[in-house]
Amino acid sequence: MLPLTGIRVIEFCTVAAGPYCGMLLADMGADVIKVEHPDGGDTMRAWPPITDGYSENFASLNRNKRSVALNLKDPQDLERARTLVLEAENFTTNQSPRSSHSWTSGNTVAGFNGTGYVEALPNDGTGLNTATNANPDNAIVPGSGIAWLEKTMLSNKPAPVNRSSPV
Repeated sequence: MLPLTGIRVIEFCTVAAGPYCGMLLADMGADVIKVEHPDGGDTMRAWPPITDGYSENFASLNRNKRSVALNLKDPQDLERARTLVLEAENFTTNQSPRSSHSWTSGNTVAGFNGTGYVEALPNDGTGLNTATNANPDNAIVPGSGIAWLEKTMLSNKPAPVNRSSPV
């Protein structure tokens, strides 16, 4: 039996970081239910490479999950989403606070007694300011060092050795 068997997670995530978080939870046995908009779902469904009409990227990050299409601007679908969350042990989101605040706070999820709430891209002052960066890539690339790594790799110079202690 996997360590998260019996744990239900409701995922309100799109693109890469949030679905990756959900993928890890699903790989460890959690029952992850991905909530997508009825009009096309997660935009990652269109990311190449496309094989037989399906995105390989989407498939790899959303394996072992179930999904449901809900329009969170529709009162009935919002109530369905609320019910899913209230019956789950956890829920995740990587939506910007502008789009998720109305359903992740206050009365919408009042009564949530699960074990946790995870923002795959936190907006808690730790450096990834998703409140002002609607595109998470604008927050991730500068803060991650990936641009420096790419520049170092393309320059054919050896990267410096990090001699700091592990955290």
